[in-house]
Amino acid sequence: MKRRKFLESLGTAATSTLVPGLLRGDERRNVDDLKFKILLRSGRPLGWFPNVTAPRLLAAGDGPPVLLLHSAADTVLQRGPRRQSLGLLARARLTADPNGTVHIAGFRDGGLWLVRVPPTGRPVSRRWATAPEPHAAAGLDLVWTPEGVRIAAPGPTPQTVAVYSDAPEARPLVLTVHAWAHPILRYDAARRRLHLLLCPWIDASAIYSTVYYLRSDDHGATWRRADGTAYELPLQPNSREHGLERPCPEVVSITGQPNGGHSNTLAHGLELDPEGHPHFLYSFNRPYHLAREPFMRCAHVCWDGAKWSLDRWDGSRWKFGELSADFAVDIAGGCLDVVDGNNLRALVMFKGRKEPWLELGITSSRDHGRTWSPVKPLAPDARRKAAHYVTPQWVRQGTRYEFICAGFNNASGSPVFRGSFDEGIFS
Repeated sequence: MKRRKFLESLGTAATSTLVPGLLRGDERRNVDDLKFKILLRSGRPLGWFPNVTAPRLLAAGDGPPVLLLHSAADTVLQRGPRRQSLGLLARARLTADPNGTVHIAGFRDGGLWLVRVPPTGRPVSRRWATAPEPHAAAGLDLVWTPEGVRIAAPGPTPQTVAVYSDAPEARPLVLTVHAWAHPILRYDAARRRLHLLLCPWIDASAIYSTVYYLRSDDHGATWRRADGTAYELPLQPNSREHGLERPCPEVVSITGQPNGGHSNTLAHGLELDPEGHPHFLYSFNRPYHLAREPFMRCAHVCWDGAKWSLDRWDGSRWKFGELSADFAVDIAGGCLDVVDGNNLRALVMFKGRKEPWLELGITSSRDHGRTWSPVKPLAPDARRKAAHYVTPQWVRQGTRYEFICAGFNNASGSPVFRGSFDEGIFS
C-alpha cells in the first residue's frame, strides 16, 4: 500500500496524526484536551444511514477543500486554517460556485436558510422559506447552477419534498407527497441538467425503502424520467392504503421484499460520467436474513442512455452489479468517483461478516461497474476503537484523495477523521 496519512480531530481546535494501531502520547494529550466535540447524530441515532449532521467535504475553487462540521451549538465552515462560525444550522449541506463562494443550506428558527461564504469575507445569511420541523430521517441537498442555487429539501407542508429556487419571487415546487425522504442532488453544467435521487423513510418498519430518480432540463421548473418522459407533479413515492393516489417516481432499485428483494434501501454517492449519465451506489439488506449471505450489501447502478443497469447479462446468467462478490464481506455503502466511462472508484464502509465494527476501505471497477476489485482496508482499527467508521466523504485533487469520515458507537460526541492517500493505491 502507498504512503497514507490519517488525521483525527474532535472539532477543529487541533488535529493529530493517526497511524492505524498506534497513537503517540503527545497526540493522545492533544485529543484529550479538546473542548469542542463533534456530534455525529441529531434526533434519533441513524448509525451509518445518511446522518443529517454528518461532516461534509467539498472542493471549492483552486484552494483547499472546505469542511462543514457540526457541534452541539454551532455549525462551522473550515477552509484551510480559516474557521468560520455559521451559528447552529440543522441538517446543513453545502455546494460551491466557480468563484469559490460556498453556499450552505440548513434549518434554523422554523425556516430554511441559505448562507453564502465568499473565499474572503464574512458569511451572509438569508431566510428562504418557512418550513415545518422535518422528520429525523429527512435531509436536504443543494447545487449551484448558472440560474442560481437549487435546494431539494422537506417542503412547506409535512411529508413533502420540494425544490427551492433563489430566483426572485420563486415559490417551492412540491415534487412528492405523503413521504419524508432523503435527497441527493447533482448538476451537470455541460448539459444544464439536474439529477435527483429520493429515498423515502417508512415509519412503520423504520427503514428507508426504494430509490427513486427524477431529472430536470430547465433548472428545476419541470421534472422527467431518465428517458425524458415528463412527470405530472406532485408524485407519491409510497402508496397509501386510503385516499388519493398519485403517480410514482421512477424506481431505480430492486424491490419486492416478500420474495427476497432488497430491504432498507438507501442511495449513496450520485455522480456523473463524461457522457452525463448518472451513476450511484445503494446499500440494502436482504429481509428476514434470507439465504447464507452478508447482511449489508451495496450495488452500483447507472443509466446508459437507454436503460438502467439494475441487472446485467454476463453471457450465461443475469448478474446484479454488487461491489463485492465475496459473501464474507458486508458493505454498508460509501461514496463514488467516476474517473471516466469505464473506471470507477469507491470509498466504502465494510467489515467481515462476523466482525462487529465497520472499517473504511476502497474498491474499484475497470469495466463500467460490472465487476469490482476486492475491498482493500484503509484503517483496520475499528475493533480497537469499538466504533464504526461511517458517513465517508472524499474529493480528488490531482493524483490524491482527501477524505473525512466519522466514528459512531452511540456516544453523545463522536470524532471526525480526516486523511489523504495517493490514487496509486488503486493500482
